[in-house]
Amino acid sequence: LIKALYKVELPLGKEPEEVVKAVLFNASTCYAFSEMIEKNQPLTSRIVTISGDTITGHNVLVPIGTSVSEILERVPGAHTAQRIAWGGALTGVALSSLEVPIIKTTTAITIIRKFEPPRLNCIHCGACVGACPVGLSPYLLNRLIELGQTELLPSESVEQCIACGACSYVCPAGIELSTNIAKAAHRARRSAAR
Repeated sequence: LIKALYKVELPLGKEPEEVVKAVLFNASTCYAFSEMIEKNQPLTSRIVTISGDTITGHNVLVPIGTSVSEILERVPGAHTAQRIAWGGALTGVALSSLEVPIIKTTTAITIIRKFEPPRLNCIHCGACVGACPVGLSPYLLNRLIELGQTELLPSESVEQCIACGACSYVCPAGIELSTNIAKAAHRARRSAAR
């Protein structure tokens, strides 16, 4: 959005307000600001997008604290899902429990009925490199992570990953590159904090 509006490429690690003196908000945040300013209403609910395989997408206003299971009870066909993701189709994280409550940063719930990744080895095709908006080499990072050779990772490489999921989406081998890199980044941050 910054590139389209301001014709400026956002440098890695920089926020829009640092580069173009603009702050970006999503639709839910704008709605919450409007409710707060016009009606003096605190943030008590969140607009959540419910989407997925063969489901007509819906944007619903959900009270904060409502469990995912309560929401899905009202979605036709949700009970047939093999997987429920917290977030969108690319950046979502699979939920291990549906008793997770909606919080103020929840944006979407994605219902996945058919989930059968191909389980192939990386063929080093480079599709993930071409898809990475940050310019990383996800297949290489993933390989070093798999081998436990994280000390060989290029400096700050996993921390630069924005977890967009593009690499996983284009991978013909069905490797969850984005998830593996995000987990490595989390471990790196945790060990750096010690």
